Amino acid sequence: DLGLFETVCTHWPKEASDPRDLIYGLLGIVDEEESQSIEIDYSKPVARLYTDFAKLVVEDSGRLDILIVASNDDLRTADLPSWVPDWSKYPQGPAQPHPRCERPLWNSSGTAVAQFFFTEEDKILTVRGLDIGHIKLTWQSTHTGTDDYEDLDYAIETFFYWLDMIESTGGDLQKK
Repeated sequence: DLGLFETVCTHWPKEASDPRDLIYGLLGIVDEEESQSIEIDYSKPVARLYTDFAKLVVEDSGRLDILIVASNDDLRTADLPSWVPDWSKYPQGPAQPHPRCERPLWNSSGTAVAQFFFTEEDKILTVRGLDIGHIKLTWQSTHTGTDDYEDLDYAIETFFYWLDMIESTGGDLQKK
């Protein structure tokens, strides 16, 4: 039994003449209680609907899974907050659920409930977190592969990049 967020993710690649219909059009196939939490209002701007929907997902689930779906800056509409997915633009590939929507992607927080609040008319999502360390080294991904051979080439390229980096520090990444 999929919730509204998972249902929207599953149907994301499908097109609609009105971008609000990705959410409104699916209300009839999800749990009645969940569907009643969204009022159908076609006079509401798309950005407001997507923001209200994302806020509902975070508040109802107590989780921040929606952030990974919202993380594609290349497809971002300027009037959406950075934490809100732009459901009107499907990121890539054939018509199938986007991999970022599949569960479980990760579960680093276990059963913990996110501590958050919204400010400035829901434009800002503030989250309480825990500093567990600092990133000392990053590498820009250039992966654009669409098939298994390209994925393998990318994995091999990444492996040798990190191997060279480790060897150049004598195995001590603190030096870099």
